[in-house]
Amino acid sequence: MNVWRKGGPDGSRYAVTKKGWIDSCSFEYWLKEMFIPATAHLNRPVLLIMDGHNAHVNLNIINLMKQHNIVCLILPPHCTHSLQPIDVVLFNNVKIDWCDIVKNYFKSGHKSIRNADIPRLMKRLFIEKQSFSTTRIVSSFSRSGELHIINT
Repeated sequence: MNVWRKGGPDGSRYAVTKKGWIDSCSFEYWLKEMFIPATAHLNRPVLLIMDGHNAHVNLNIINLMKQHNIVCLILPPHCTHSLQPIDVVLFNNVKIDWCDIVKNYFKSGHKSIRNADIPRLMKRLFIEKQSFSTTRIVSSFSRSGELHIINT
C-alpha cells in the first residue's frame, strides 16, 4: 500500500476495500479522518448530502454524525440528474481532465499506468488541474437549477 502514497497530494488519505467499492468501514474512515476535520471550523449543524448506499448507514456512523451535529440528507434512488449536480456537472469535467492527464502520460512514452504512478497523476488532477475546486463545485450546484447554495 505504501506505493500508493508516494508523490500524491499533500495530506492525502488512502483506503482500500476488499471488493474495490465503498463499504461502511471505509465510509466511517472518510467521515472521521476527512469530513469531520475539514468541517470542524463551520457553524453547526452541518448538512451532508449523500446517496442511499447502504455503506453510509450503520450505528457507528449515525452516532458519529449525532456527536458532531451533522445532519444527513439521503437522496432517493434514481434522482441523480435532478438531485446530484456533482455527478452531472463536476464529474463530467473531472473525466475530461483525467483523460487529458492520461493522454499526456502515454504521449510521454509510458505503455501502461503503474500503481506507483497513480498518486502523481492524482496530484495533477487535484492540484494542477484544480478539478475539484470550490468554484467548480459551486458551479455544479448552480447549473443544476435544483439546489441553491445559500452560504458559499
